[in-house]
Amino acid sequence: MEDDNFMNESAVIVNGSGYFYYDYNFNYEETQLEKALKWFETAFMVPIGVLGNILILCVLSKKVYWKSSTAVFLASLAVSDILILVSGFYNIIVPPNISKIHCKINLSIWISSSQTSSCILATVALERAFSVMQPLKARAVLTPKKAKLLVIFIFLCVYGLNAIMFAKYEFDEDDGFEKMYCPTGEPTGETIAGSIVHVYPWVDFCIGFALPFIVIIVCSIIIIIKIKPDKVLRQKMESKQISSVSITLLSANACFIVTLAPSRIYNIMFPIPTLGDEQFTAFLVLSMVSQINAAVNFFVYFFNATKFRTGVYDLFCCR
Repeated sequence: MEDDNFMNESAVIVNGSGYFYYDYNFNYEETQLEKALKWFETAFMVPIGVLGNILILCVLSKKVYWKSSTAVFLASLAVSDILILVSGFYNIIVPPNISKIHCKINLSIWISSSQTSSCILATVALERAFSVMQPLKARAVLTPKKAKLLVIFIFLCVYGLNAIMFAKYEFDEDDGFEKMYCPTGEPTGETIAGSIVHVYPWVDFCIGFALPFIVIIVCSIIIIIKIKPDKVLRQKMESKQISSVSITLLSANACFIVTLAPSRIYNIMFPIPTLGDEQFTAFLVLSMVSQINAAVNFFVYFFNATKFRTGVYDLFCCR
């Protein structure tokens, strides 16, 4: 019994912010709730989310969407969401302490994909706001070619930034990152030093939530104001289509805020899992809730966009 207590105490480390956390790869016994959460994510959320995003790609690959910049952004969002779900699933089934390099690569993909999805959704919000404000100019300005270039730019910037962050702490021999995210050995009980504990959570918070959140809120207000019922405009088919796409985007924006806000705020308050079953369980619960955002877009599109719903029906019916 004394040995068990010693081992459990040894599994507790202090980070540079003064908070304690578990190295849950070191003699940490998961609670029933934590096991249930991981089982739910593995058996339901990941398969459903990946399948839903694949269906989104199948529908948006049709020729009718080739001239739509929105379709380019939403297809890119689906790809990024698949990467979030797959890398998150990989983190569950493969322990991060298998290899430091292995862990960093997978975590880089997971974190970068999450940030990329947020940036793409904010970009779609900007596009929709411009479309409802300047519907005649939108088609000339927002072309699919420009949308593809912008998506490539976002991917390169986000993944490049995270690659630099990950590599920097390797070359500078700052092992704070390793102890924070990729424990490869037994805990020593020493304080995690280095700027990674203080800097990177804020970088992730700003890119993955705060800045996209501000853009999405402002653009959503503009869209809501502009798509108020107007009898003259509602008679035009183009206006109806713009409203349908905008309403779908507003639903996706609401899902983004509801699912990501709790996790992002918690992570900035406690950069890594903290001591105590309730706090650690809260970390896992909020992390899982944040991944719901990557799994539900198919249902958001299906129930809000008639054109998308018809496209899904066409995938399974010969017409």
